[in-house]
Amino acid sequence: MADYSHMCKKLTTCHECAGEFVKDYIDGNPENDNDDALSGPQDGDSPSDSFPSIISDNDAAELLAMIQRKILRRQRHRRIQTNGDNNAIENNSLKLQHQNNKCKWNTRDNTCSWLYDDDTPGDVDEKLFLKYIDECPLSPEYPSEQHRDDILPVWMGYLREHSDDDAFGQLTYFDLSLPGSHDAITYDLSLTISDGALDDNNDLSRFLHDMSGGKVDRIPHDLSDVVRWYSKTQQLDIVQQLNNGVRFIDFRIMAQRDADKGQVWMNLHFLQSKNAARHQLQLIRQWADEHPTEIVTIWLSRHGATQDTGQDQYPDVTIEQKQAFWNDVYCPIFDGVMIDATQTDLLSTPLSVMLERNHRVVTFATDYVEFTNSSVHALDARRLDNTLLPGVTDVEFTQYLQRDMYRKNDNVREYARARGHFVLLSLASSAEEEQILSGLRKQFGMFDPDETGCALSYHIPGMTEWCPDFCLDTSQLQSYYNQAPMEDAHSNPDWGFPNMIYLDAVDVDGTIRTGTQVMFGHKRSDNLEEYWLSRYAFVDTLLAYNLGVACSRLPAQNQTLCDETLEVLEERRSRYPVTLWDEPKYGRHADWPL
Repeated sequence: MADYSHMCKKLTTCHECAGEFVKDYIDGNPENDNDDALSGPQDGDSPSDSFPSIISDNDAAELLAMIQRKILRRQRHRRIQTNGDNNAIENNSLKLQHQNNKCKWNTRDNTCSWLYDDDTPGDVDEKLFLKYIDECPLSPEYPSEQHRDDILPVWMGYLREHSDDDAFGQLTYFDLSLPGSHDAITYDLSLTISDGALDDNNDLSRFLHDMSGGKVDRIPHDLSDVVRWYSKTQQLDIVQQLNNGVRFIDFRIMAQRDADKGQVWMNLHFLQSKNAARHQLQLIRQWADEHPTEIVTIWLSRHGATQDTGQDQYPDVTIEQKQAFWNDVYCPIFDGVMIDATQTDLLSTPLSVMLERNHRVVTFATDYVEFTNSSVHALDARRLDNTLLPGVTDVEFTQYLQRDMYRKNDNVREYARARGHFVLLSLASSAEEEQILSGLRKQFGMFDPDETGCALSYHIPGMTEWCPDFCLDTSQLQSYYNQAPMEDAHSNPDWGFPNMIYLDAVDVDGTIRTGTQVMFGHKRSDNLEEYWLSRYAFVDTLLAYNLGVACSRLPAQNQTLCDETLEVLEERRSRYPVTLWDEPKYGRHADWPL
């Protein structure tokens, strides 16, 4: 009997057992095209010889039966479409292989699956499973070019043009409040655990890296994918984030050992990225060249620490290797657009002057001295006062701290200015231990999926059964409770926002998603459909604040254009207002916290 144990796993959320086998069969892979695969274990075979040890004998028989049913249905479907024409069958298989862009969330099967052409017979509902759920595309799909926002890609230039006497251009970098993305490159995570994945155990990080694809591939991909469930914080790619208003990029990197290429710097969030960091930086540079009115900030670190240096920041990486990345990769990519600290002071130089000098990429580097050799083209990340809040597991205290920070914004900023620092606020979330354990149980069926312990760990009234399946679920729940304090700050003229706010789940139109449908399409229930895709106007709220700061420095009689532009921004914000509703099962309340 052929061994398909490397591809047959326990039924999972999206990557259904035997899906890869069915794909191989339909695509005509001769290694998989045999009758033995359809009949279950042969005499003398033990199910444990063909299936992973976590799958019981009964499950194995069930899975083989499922494979047989799928293939027989596909054979019938092929006969319907081709009337037995083998050439047509082959052509149809090739056509299916090129339908990756049609991968959608299939609500009937709760799976990410192929969609057939529109001429597929209506009575054929079989889907061809192709990938993990967390690799499904953005849902709803990213807007076509003619329907994309025309202000957010150039919002700095827009505010200069639409403020009296270039009031916005007279602001300094320090005066701004920049919309940011937390762990900005996690949309590109692979299934290989990163070197340096763990803060406190470098040896274990190296071992896990080697075992998950660094040297061999021994860790099951379904296990690595659970890790990705709780590591992926963004669905939009970096260019889409920039086009939707993001100007502060949390760019996490680590040197990875590669058997073929030697040392390669990759992005990471426990898992390493699919593409090298160089690739993402080149995309940012290309975008910057296409948008000469915009200033972009990049924070380089391994795990978002501002104070770590040396081996604490980049374990097993030498000073020479760090500076080689800075000198040979980073600086050449951004040559000609990086700030020069001998000319530009971010606390006093007007934005208009920065743009005239083409100082449009601001870089904060953790481990600044060793990483950049104290370069004039970067700033020490220790100048970032990074404020971390408890998050969605303590909503009441987190909202209190947010409002308190917005209320005291002027004092907080002045304290930072006096030390030459900048105020950075994280509104991101992280996976809790109970959430990760729940994910493992769901993925591998090791226990009954009792989610009570995980649900109760969030301390949200009425949320007693649902454990967020993905980091993006938690992020959207966090964003649900972030929107009200932000709106309070916007509505109160004496409050304000810090220099940078970075968060998860940045969405189209510069919004943050607060609804229950996860960003790659997984709906939660058939109820309250009007709230599945709820979003809040994150970027436009900060744009209104920035313009308000600029215009407040003008005489009242000179604010005609400012007033008109503020009206435009308010109209834009009204598209995505604070939206609250009662759905306690999924942690949403309209009147809590009070």
